[in-house]
Amino acid sequence: MTFPSLAVRTLRGLALAACCAGLLNACGGSTSQVSRFQPQRLLAFGDELNFLTSDGHKYSVNALKTDKTLDCETSPIWVQYMAKQLYGKVFSQCVGSGLDIGAFNLAAVGSRVDDFATQIYSYTSNSGFQSTDLVTVLVGMHDVMDLYRLYDGSNKDAVVAAAQSKGEQLGDATLQIVGTGARVIISTIPDMGLTPYALQQKTDVGDDRPEVLTAMTDAFNRGMRLKFINLDGSQLGLLMADDLIRGDVAQPGAFGFTNATNAACTTPLPNCSTDTVVDAAANTSNSYLWADELHPGAAFHNQLGTQAVNRVVSLPF
Repeated sequence: MTFPSLAVRTLRGLALAACCAGLLNACGGSTSQVSRFQPQRLLAFGDELNFLTSDGHKYSVNALKTDKTLDCETSPIWVQYMAKQLYGKVFSQCVGSGLDIGAFNLAAVGSRVDDFATQIYSYTSNSGFQSTDLVTVLVGMHDVMDLYRLYDGSNKDAVVAAAQSKGEQLGDATLQIVGTGARVIISTIPDMGLTPYALQQKTDVGDDRPEVLTAMTDAFNRGMRLKFINLDGSQLGLLMADDLIRGDVAQPGAFGFTNATNAACTTPLPNCSTDTVVDAAANTSNSYLWADELHPGAAFHNQLGTQAVNRVVSLPF
């Protein structure tokens, strides 16, 4: 899949800017690096934005081979892209030829922060993490959506505060991983106020709905990020999925999108493929930002995967 060079240059700029914006204390910084970190395992945690089914289907727009069977190597999700591009590793759910099955998918459909925290505390107590592990984390979308359903038009401050508390909980759980010596790449959640779901809520319920979801997204991400303020780039790297989505929506054409507001899929995920998209996306499904009402499509995963690769290369892992 080919993306415009402007998009790639912009992603690299975002990666560098975010790394150096004070979110972490170092961006290569004063931490010296003796040799490049080469993980023995890549462990992917989170919700279905990180998930592969047992036969390699993704919660995105799945690519097909010419015989109409699944092509799980094409249009990879972001953790697939990162594992292969950086380390030549693949997940067992999608085995590429001649590559190392050194990436392990521990994500779950519908996972919330509570699920992740329970999983991590159990994992750390049993010495599951090693200093030779690279752990990726992306979770929280469903927490924000759960809390949003409690919004009644008058309690915005309460639901925003609750979202920040969930982000703080995610940060605390992630610090447990850092404490084991494993390296961590963690992403903010996408801006839920820019999803097709949020736009439909604006039509069906009220004009304030997207703004409330964006405020909740910001609070969640802020709560998580503040937990990492004392870490340096030798321990953890931060990705900015929210900024990527906002850039895509603000200037879709610059990133190769023709539609940044509507869903491409006509069948539920993870069974959506390039054969089951709306007519306008036929043969050009990557020009749609969204796969369904909440989940971004393959082009966004390429963006986030590219940012992850650039971040790891720039950090003193």
